Amino acid sequence: MIILYHCYGGSHSSIIACWIHLNKLPMDSVPDRKHIESLPLFDQLTSQDYGRIMKIGTDEFGNTICSMGVKNQKDMIIPALKDLYYEIYKNTDGFLDVDTSHAVNLTMKIGGFISRTLKLTALGRPIVALGSIKAYKNIARIVENTKKLEQQATKQTTS
Repeated sequence: MIILYHCYGGSHSSIIACWIHLNKLPMDSVPDRKHIESLPLFDQLTSQDYGRIMKIGTDEFGNTICSMGVKNQKDMIIPALKDLYYEIYKNTDGFLDVDTSHAVNLTMKIGGFISRTLKLTALGRPIVALGSIKAYKNIARIVENTKKLEQQATKQTTS
């Protein structure tokens, strides 16, 4: 199975979700700002990375965990990926897309804009990290629900 977490830039909420999913960040407690800022790929992607699938790792079930920035094109990119997956595997059961953008708060948006768009990383990254801490429980809840869906899908394919 491929699990694709996606958000606007693919650099904040979806990256955090991937690391929670891979058990590299806790599900039940909130890490500090330095821990968030030190995550691989957190606040490091650029506009050239929109639409690129970033493989973050493989989870305990052997599923591929990825992140992607879809900008304002989610309604076009996700169906295209599902169609491609279908053409290759003749079903879409092994593809799960998870939108993390509804967990994003205003602090994350402002910090991400300052860091990624204005390229003022030293100013923007701490702001987006603080916003991420505020949003962390919501992101963890998305991952928790995703893992439940993943476990159900795994049970169905082994039955």
